Amino acid sequence: MSLNNLATLAPAHQTLAAYSDAERSLAGHTRAALYIAVQRASFQLTRVGTDVGIRALIPLARASQPSETSGAAAFQARQVLRTHADREGSDQVVTLWREETGSEPPPWLTLPQAALDLAVEWISCRTWAASRAFWDEHAAALRSAETALALEELSLANAVGALHLDIARAATATGPDEAFRPYLTGEAISTWTGLPSWEESQAYLTEHQATLLHDQAIDLLGSDLDTAESALHFALVTLARADGIPAAYQYVDNRPALHSRLRRVLASPDADPGLLRALALLERFAYQEDFTAAAHLALASALTGSPPAPDTVWPAAEPADRDRVISEIADLIGRQPQQAPALSALIRSILAASAAP
Repeated sequence: MSLNNLATLAPAHQTLAAYSDAERSLAGHTRAALYIAVQRASFQLTRVGTDVGIRALIPLARASQPSETSGAAAFQARQVLRTHADREGSDQVVTLWREETGSEPPPWLTLPQAALDLAVEWISCRTWAASRAFWDEHAAALRSAETALALEELSLANAVGALHLDIARAATATGPDEAFRPYLTGEAISTWTGLPSWEESQAYLTEHQATLLHDQAIDLLGSDLDTAESALHFALVTLARADGIPAAYQYVDNRPALHSRLRRVLASPDADPGLLRALALLERFAYQEDFTAAAHLALASALTGSPPAPDTVWPAAEPADRDRVISEIADLIGRQPQQAPALSALIRSILAASAAP
């Protein structure tokens, strides 16, 4: 800002000397030094001579593989060249580009400002829902080669540009539903898990079930089951997909209903490990039934053939709960003999823990 103020007051040679001094003093701060270099070249373009300014801008704009450090400066230099070419005509820039580089000017030189403005408006949407709505309203323009080029330009200075370029390509190739789904799902999960009451939570899930009951939501929620918030909502989604949304919320708010559903899962001819896991997560995080939750989570794993780890530490258990869990496991051995090794190992682990001093 000080240099730009100086440029309006001092002779050109003093201003250029000040810019050069600033660049040298910022030798250890490449991003800032490049920014000053672009400002110096822009000053040359307007106050010294257009040829001099264009020649100074070309190497700054030309960076073949702009990095996180140089990308913003490259974008700024290109913007100055585009603006000059648009206002004064591109012949001078084209001629000097050929002289300086021995090649033809790149497509970005003639990128219309309208394409950049549209891309900026899109990536500035404050929510993914708004971003999807903007896409639907401007799909034809956002699919165009000009917008793709504009997003490539914006990605030089902002990672959000690169993200939206990926989304635009995916939306063109496979459709916007698939392209936006991960982002819309993450946004919906964030809103849903932050609601203060189960009543509001149920209403939101009902309204957004197409998003929140999709496999994508299961995958995102299932990536972190050690926290109550994620585990509870993972269980709700799993159970809502199986039993419906009202039933799922009944399990989280009515302990007898949860226990009844557990008994039905365990008594079914082919006990579903996924449902058992979800119900066990509710035992743990909704009702703090630590032992039975741990046992049922281990049982869900055992039903897929995975025995408990040798160093499993079991929570303290009431004798009645321990005996009931062992009885459940023994009953399953009779109905699923193919899982007998893992299930038998689970019983031995529980008994060993109860016998320990």
